[in-house]
Amino acid sequence: MELELPDNVGRYFRSSERSRRRRYREWKVDTIAKYGVSVLPLGSADKVNGLEVAAKVEGNFPGSPVDLTYDFALDANGLIHALEIH
Repeated sequence: MELELPDNVGRYFRSSERSRRRRYREWKVDTIAKYGVSVLPLGSADKVNGLEVAAKVEGNFPGSPVDLTYDFALDANGLIHALEIH
């Protein structure tokens, strides 16, 4: 079952969708191609002015798979303002 996320955050995890920022899109496409990265969102929690998403990241890189937390800061329109991954 796919995790339901707000549209703008969900778009981040769907690599086939167009990115609004060309450099970011190029980096993401290059990284996915180089390391065969796949990201599976596992759960989410609302935060003040944002959303925290737990995800499993797998690929051809040392330590794979890893569990990461994506902290999205969202503006008043629900657009991603900042992102921290840890």
